[in-house]
Amino acid sequence: MVMISDHFMKYQISKPQQFKVAEAKAKFSDLVRRTLVGEEVVITKGRVPVAKLVPLLIFLVVALIAF
Repeated sequence: MVMISDHFMKYQISKPQQFKVAEAKAKFSDLVRRTLVGEEVVITKGRVPVAKLVPLLIFLVVALIAF
């Protein structure tokens, strides 16, 4: 994990967490909340990554302002 800091806030950059399809389905609302605060989530089938949830810039900006 890398810490990047500037005058106003600190960001943590880490590898995206991975979830199997069934687990992602069960935790979908939580995974969406994670993307709203800047996390990326990889969804796998078996051990193969098949999808990635990433925050849209507008939602990321709103989430950062809210904090």
